[in-house]
Amino acid sequence: MDNMASLKDTLTASGGAESAGFLNDIIAQLWPNINVAGGKIIKDVVEPMLDQMLPGPLANLRFVKLDFGPTPIRFSNVDVHKTELEGIKLDMDLNWDGKCDFELDASMVPKIGIEHVKMRGRLSILLCPLTNVIPLIGAAQVAFINPPSYLSTLPTPLTSPTSP
Repeated sequence: MDNMASLKDTLTASGGAESAGFLNDIIAQLWPNINVAGGKIIKDVVEPMLDQMLPGPLANLRFVKLDFGPTPIRFSNVDVHKTELEGIKLDMDLNWDGKCDFELDASMVPKIGIEHVKMRGRLSILLCPLTNVIPLIGAAQVAFINPPSYLSTLPTPLTSPTSP
């Protein structure tokens, strides 16, 4: 029985944290595509949540602009684990200090904008199940291990009252 426990520990052990230079290079090249795809995901996922969670005049809050800007997210300290469920788990630090252009609008409230985001956190990505068919991964789950630190900068008011 000790041999099985030892085997399990070996299979789920980490090789230690690694640099993510190659991953950051790939993300930098894909950033324009991530900008478009990420904006679509945010609209498709977040807007229905806003409909359900926000009261009256805010319920129709919509993204009218979603631009992640020129600075890509960066990763570091990547730690790779084999899971017990025949998958791969990657834990990594995420750091984004991006000049972005996000704008939300609703019919009864002024536009809301965000022009700069700083976000740091430890991200966990579970790739499971592994398959024998390209792309070899059946699904991916992404979550922060703990809530990330987040700071955003709002621009000057996007709409101003008209003068008489």
